[in-house]
Amino acid sequence: DAQLQKFQRTVNTLNKNAKASATQMKRMGDSMNKVGNLARTAAVSLAAMFSVNQVKSAIAFADAIGKTAEKLGISTDALQEYRFAAEQTGVSQQAFDVGFQRFTRRTAEAAKGTGVLAKEFKALNIALANSDGTLKSNEQLFKDYADAIKGTASSSEQLRLAFAAFDTEGAALVNLLRDGAEGLERFQQAARDAGAVM
Repeated sequence: DAQLQKFQRTVNTLNKNAKASATQMKRMGDSMNKVGNLARTAAVSLAAMFSVNQVKSAIAFADAIGKTAEKLGISTDALQEYRFAAEQTGVSQQAFDVGFQRFTRRTAEAAKGTGVLAKEFKALNIALANSDGTLKSNEQLFKDYADAIKGTASSSEQLRLAFAAFDTEGAALVNLLRDGAEGLERFQQAARDAGAVM
């Protein structure tokens, strides 16, 4: 009888411990679920935050491209393509922008018959106007000037022409312009192929 009672107490203790373990395991499972839910929530929040930041960055980039392109008098696509081309020839985007801004100012002066490029355009037979009398775009004049540099016999003359159009940035831009409009168009296509145009 004493042995039966002892056995019963052992069984009761085992049952009690088993229930406690089950409760503890359930609590641990609930905690793990909470941690998992928190992790999932955090991951979603982080993803949303990065997406929002990426969108903001893209908008800021597009805005900067738009403003710069407008200032230079070229399309946003052309600006990105030429920046890509400049980098391929060892010219920074900033140097390209500064050089092209000078070119834009000097072509505007040349259209009025003043400035250093008025004389160069005349000597190189570069017409500032289209056949219908409208002024050529800065991009077209840039390509015409690249063709003129390509057609120049000596590298020193190429450098002189580049300096006349782009000032101190001209030395760096000679390599970009050496192959004329055709070379620029190859670079533009390469920029599109590389996904460098937004």
